[in-house]
Amino acid sequence: MIKGVIHAHSTYSYDGENSITEISQWATNNNLNFVILAEHDNTFDVVTFKKFKTECKKLSTSQFVIIPGIEYSFGENGNIHVTVFGNNTFIKEKSLDSFLDIVHENNGVAILNHPFSYRDKIINDILKKFDFMEIWNIKYDYSYAPYRVLLNLARKYKLKAIISSDIHKFPSNVFGAIQICSSVSQPINENLIMNKLKNREYFCKFGNWEITPNAKIINYSFYRKILTSLTLYHGYCYAKLRKIMQKIGYKPPKKLVDLLKQNFKKDEH
Repeated sequence: MIKGVIHAHSTYSYDGENSITEISQWATNNNLNFVILAEHDNTFDVVTFKKFKTECKKLSTSQFVIIPGIEYSFGENGNIHVTVFGNNTFIKEKSLDSFLDIVHENNGVAILNHPFSYRDKIINDILKKFDFMEIWNIKYDYSYAPYRVLLNLARKYKLKAIISSDIHKFPSNVFGAIQICSSVSQPINENLIMNKLKNREYFCKFGNWEITPNAKIINYSFYRKILTSLTLYHGYCYAKLRKIMQKIGYKPPKKLVDLLKQNFKKDEH
């Protein structure tokens, strides 16, 4: 079984704290076979992208590959994020619709990142053009369960489900693993990883949760059904409370914010 993580940031991103070398060492220490990076596009141009790809290639071996990916921003506030990997060039197109066409023309793949807050702002025809959807982003979403609404959305548009880690600082003990159905005895490279992901020959794992590429939860139960439903109400209440506190000018202590935003962490770990 080949195991890796998707969506990590190095110092090529403005908010990444570790070099690609340090990320590679962390991955090796955690018995991972691949890492797909997702560097923010605002620090990139064609020259930087070429340097980025070269560094990733140098650090890859026959049993470990680090795949260069870019997280592009779209929308009025730049809050629609799309990770692309498999392309050999940096894309400058600002129209999301045209951008996705270019990605596929160059044999790349596109992942819709942490879409819960803006899922209603992308029209259906554009949603269909994505290859993958982050149905669970370990950094932004709740730690105890994925959003059921995102699982349903991925199934509706036949997008492959992905759990992403969105790590900005290493070492990290909290990450969602992508487990690919293949033997580690064969040489591991970018093409192998891409083809396995495209062909749905993988599953996602975080804690005791396992999710298929078709956005189905393995060993689904009534208890887990409650948890995936709770995320929606949890998010709604958190957003409302945040607006109220902003309106009255109250800044709550960080511990309270963490409690409201991300608690129940140990439920499935």
